[in-house]
Amino acid sequence: MAAVQLFNRDEFFSVKKLLNRYILAIIISFLLVTAIDVLIVVFRHSFGLTLAKTLNVIITAVYFCGLWFFFSLKFRLTRKYYKTLKNIFTGLRESYTGKFLYFDDTITLKDGVEFYIMMLEEKMLKRPDMPQRRVLIRKDLEHPPFYEGDVIKYQSHAGILIEYEILKKPR
Repeated sequence: MAAVQLFNRDEFFSVKKLLNRYILAIIISFLLVTAIDVLIVVFRHSFGLTLAKTLNVIITAVYFCGLWFFFSLKFRLTRKYYKTLKNIFTGLRESYTGKFLYFDDTITLKDGVEFYIMMLEEKMLKRPDMPQRRVLIRKDLEHPPFYEGDVIKYQSHAGILIEYEILKKPR
């Protein structure tokens, strides 16, 4: 069976492009809100001083509340996923061979990205007392077609599965 890659450069560049679009949208919206606030201040005599102050406070408060909501959800998660992808493509890759045991669907957070766990049995030179290895798989991907006992050759970065190949099926 041919090796299956779980991450590709196209995905990395599309996430980077999305992150840049978010930053541009934040800058444009900030400039727009600032321009509206300046216009209200300039024409405050037309509106009345109290109405101008109220409009400035309301527009600014709504903008910063929306910005806080946007930063805490969309931007932060996209930035963390971008950093994870960047680390995967620029960091060290480790190749291992192990026997598949089971999937643990408990969601695990690593660097702000959600993963589920695949447990493998392999012989580790550094830690012979720990025969099992946890490998993380991105939450939005389906389970790879592994069955208990399959021998798998895989590449990982910081415990995140990048590529796999099934070498031998159990009898």
